[in-house]
Amino acid sequence: MCANNNPNQKDNLNIEVPLFHKGLPIDASTLTNAIYKLYSANKRNVHLEKTLGHGITATEQHLVISITEDDSKTLSGTYYHELTIFGPANGRSNAFKQEITFQATKN
Repeated sequence: MCANNNPNQKDNLNIEVPLFHKGLPIDASTLTNAIYKLYSANKRNVHLEKTLGHGITATEQHLVISITEDDSKTLSGTYYHELTIFGPANGRSNAFKQEITFQATKN
């Protein structure tokens, strides 16, 4: 899933997510939506949200979530993030959900 699970604060980060359902690849072009959310570690506050076409792009059997330097400039510490996908064949499902830690930078 995410090649760099410990990015630096103020980094540009592309999270590439392969899509599968029951072990079979999903064609990303068939999705009706995808929602990425980055929460506080306790999952009470949403710090960042991206949707398909607005920060999330589809390429064959992958989605790419783009987190910009501006998005990550105030992120430091451990967060919880998840990606929910929506499609006609499989309905709503979670592509992933896990923790991510942003390392603080000096400048």
